[in-house]
Formats: sequence, C-alpha cells, structure tokens
Amino acid sequence: MNHPTNAKETRMPTFLLRALIALQAFAGLLIVLLAGPALAQAWPTARPITLVVAYAPGGGADAVARLITVELGKKLGQSIVIDNRPGAGGNIGTASVARAAPDGYTLLLTPPGPIINSKLLYKSLPYDPERDLAPVMKLVESPFAVLVRPDFPAKNLTELIAYARAHPGKLNVGTVGVGSTGHLLNLMVEHHTKTQFNIVPYKGSGQVVTDLLAGRLDMTIDYPSTYFGHIAQNKVRPIGTLGTTRSELLPGVQTFAEAGTPEIEATGWFGLVAPRGTPDAVVQRLQQEIAEILRTPEVRDKLLPLGYTPAATTPEQLRQLAASEMARIGAIVRSANLSLE
Repeated sequence: MNHPTNAKETRMPTFLLRALIALQAFAGLLIVLLAGPALAQAWPTARPITLVVAYAPGGGADAVARLITVELGKKLGQSIVIDNRPGAGGNIGTASVARAAPDGYTLLLTPPGPIINSKLLYKSLPYDPERDLAPVMKLVESPFAVLVRPDFPAKNLTELIAYARAHPGKLNVGTVGVGSTGHLLNLMVEHHTKTQFNIVPYKGSGQVVTDLLAGRLDMTIDYPSTYFGHIAQNKVRPIGTLGTTRSELLPGVQTFAEAGTPEIEATGWFGLVAPRGTPDAVVQRLQQEIAEILRTPEVRDKLLPLGYTPAATTPEQLRQLAASEMARIGAIVRSANLSLE
C-alpha cells in the first residue's frame, strides 16, 4: 500500500533552493568566462586560418594579403588560406566574415570601402561594420594621386584648381563607378575647391587607364601603383597627392595642403578585421606578429614596388581611423545626396 509523500520532509528549503540557483548561474558564467581564454590558448593549432579578400586575385588587396600571409604562417606555425570572394564592391566577402564564428580562424583584409563607404551609401547591407566586425590593425597605406594626360596644361595642384575654376564642367575625370572611392574623392575635391568636374563613371579601372592614356580623359584620382609603368614612360603625369605630407612614392609631387586646401586629405589603406567577439588574446597576437613582420626591411622592400608602405597600428587606432573617415566621407555623401540600392 502506497503512502502519501510528506511534503515537509521532501520540499527543499527556500534559502537552499536560491543558493543552488545562484551556484548554477555562477557555474554557467564561469564556463563562459573560461571559454574565451581556452579558445585563445588553443589558437591557431586546430585548423588553418582563412583570410578573406573580398576582391579578385591579382589586385592590390590580393598582393598584400599573399605577401603578409607567407610570413605570418611561419610565425604562427599554421597555414593561412586566402579566400578571394569578389562582388558588390567587396560587400559579399565582407558579409561572409561578419557571419563567421569569432574564433580567430576567419579574418578579412579590406580597404575602407566595404567597412566605411558601403555603410554610408547602401540603404540595406547584410552586415553592420561597427556591430559585426572588430578591428585588428591597419596594415599598409598608399597615397591617392591626381594623374593627368601628358599634355594637360596644369603642372601641379595649384594650376589644376585654377584651370578647373576657369573651365567649369569641362574637365573630364574618370572614376570606377558611382559611389566608388575615386568618385567620392572627386566629390571631395569639387566641394573644397569650389570647382565642377565632368565625372565619367566606368565599370573597371582598366577602362579608365585606357582612356586616360588615349587622351579621352583629362584626369583621374587613383592609387599611383596602377600607373607606375606609364609614369616612367611619361604617358601619364602625377601632379598631386591627397596625403597630409608628401609621399615617399612620389616625393616630387605637391599635396593639396601645399596648394592651400588642407581639407582635401585621404590616404588609401588596407586593414585587418575579425568577426566581433574574437578573443582579445587572438587579436593582440595577430597585431603583434604582423606589426613585427611589417617592420622587417625585406617586407618593406617588397611592398614599395606594389605602391604601399607599412603602416601598422593598434586595434584602437584603426577603430579611431574608421570613425574619423566615416564622419568626413559621410559629410561628402550627404552633401551630394548619394545613395545606392
């Protein structure tokens, strides 16, 4: 015969129940806190690291990635696989990293476009750079140069500004598509010099080069590395850069600051970012190892012919740089009322 259970004998006292719940919560929190350091300690032994480059092989981002990953792989004792994911101005590859697990095994080498320009220009993005990505460091930088056809009358930026003001809307300027970095830089120059260009959008940089060499374009703003061979043959002339100081790649070329418009300032760069939540220990080791790589004369000597100089920063410095450029470029985008679907 079954007897009824005595509730007083089996019911757990309230204070003991609360203590047990608190202990379970503490244990859960402890597991979460310990998981990050444990993961960081094991990294990168579990598997190869994937470095996403959101552009096609053969370009500047790809070349810098391959140079750095060879040396980084030696330091980490782990292979690093480059995954080229071009499309949508870098947004496709960037979105894949934003969705990746924050375990240090997926990284992104990127120019400012996908993490700054895209947020300013696109009404809808499959990622939010500030919410989904964490800065690791700036890697390298390159000046943006103003390049003109050989017989263009202006010999420097001072003369260019005077010529553009005297011929509003007559200066044919090539750029790679509406909303591209080159397009935004041209708008910046127009805005601060009170000039008006005839900005001609192209589908690719190769077409811009072709038409500038043929004299169908007067000018473009681009990385000078694309034109080094043409500059050496006097088929294209660099007459200015957008850096705050003269570039060692083009030491004889005037800056906009020297031409009286210091507000026109922009430097091209590539940075390294990771999915938000990547352990701090992993981020710190990546930054330290790569900074050491970039300080070696051998790597510097290989970067210069590509048109880049080492420019290692801390994660915080990259975050501040991105925030500063977001504000500066955002003002230009709003002034021009630019928006992309």
